[in-house]
Parts: sequence; C-alpha cells; structure tokens
Amino acid sequence: NKTLVSATSNNKKMTSKKKMDMSLQVAEILVKKALDKKITKVYFDRGGYKYHGRVKTFAEAVRKGGLNFW
Repeated sequence: NKTLVSATSNNKKMTSKKKMDMSLQVAEILVKKALDKKITKVYFDRGGYKYHGRVKTFAEAVRKGGLNFW
C-alpha cells in the first residue's frame, strides 16, 4: 500500500482548462511514469467518487495506455 507514482492536474504543463481533457492528460502522464518504472498492474482508488464522467474517462485512458487494474 505504497504510492510509487502519481500525477496531478495542478501542473503548469496542463494545456487545457476543460476538466475532461485534463483527466486525459493526467492519465497520459501517469501511464508514462508507471511504464518507465516497469509498473503494469495498479490499484485504482476512485476516492468515493462514482464511476462516471471524469473518473471513468481517466480509468479508460489508463487502461488504454497499458496499465491493468487489480
């Protein structure tokens, strides 16, 4: 139960102000960091949020990027 990689939308490199687009950008950053450390299996904690909207978009982008959820 340790955090090995993380990503946030509070980054000055975010090019979009739309929340859905920011979710996709954060997912890309997270996937890149994880794959650089040879991590392919991850635990997805949605923090009590429902699985729809930005949370769903983020999760699908992470899966598409090559990470698998347990």
